[in-house]
Amino acid sequence: MNTILCSEDEKLIAHWKESINEECGVCKTLEGLSDIESSILIVDFESLKSSSSEIIKEYVKKKNRVIVFHISPELSIAKNLLSLGVMGYGDALMKGCFILSSVQTVEENLVWICPKITQELLTSSVNEEAVKNENKLHLLTTRETEVSKLLVQGFVYKLIAQKLEITPRTVKAHAQNIYKKLEVKDRLALILLLK
Repeated sequence: MNTILCSEDEKLIAHWKESINEECGVCKTLEGLSDIESSILIVDFESLKSSSSEIIKEYVKKKNRVIVFHISPELSIAKNLLSLGVMGYGDALMKGCFILSSVQTVEENLVWICPKITQELLTSSVNEEAVKNENKLHLLTTRETEVSKLLVQGFVYKLIAQKLEITPRTVKAHAQNIYKKLEVKDRLALILLLK
């Protein structure tokens, strides 16, 4: 696949070319990319301006694989661009090895995101999942919530029974109800759900 670089910033183009270390086409404007098909297009986010959605859709429709490099990458922008069909997103000034990696990954028809944004994406997903899981606790009675917290801490039924002044058999019944309500099969699954 041909690789075409698009930016008005000559320093960025030079940095990208040096990083990729192979022959690349260069366009200074987005209009220069309008007739290109089946290529890897590396586009400076600053060039996209407000009409990015339509422009990217056109590039993707022509079977181009689009990578957008941004001087200050943001998670929300990454999510938006990926939803439009962009296959790569990263920092315009990142190390050459990352730029080369993005091109190689996209050549393999895989999505590439710079490590900083990947970390933010994973953290936000984990936090969203934790909030969703915490919200499931409302399905439990007050006593079941107490039992579930002690189960997650690793207490055995007998110790939970002593702490809550109930019988081990009652603890077991609560545990079974907890597993059923939270749709988990055992204590390990409960721990993974609530941790």
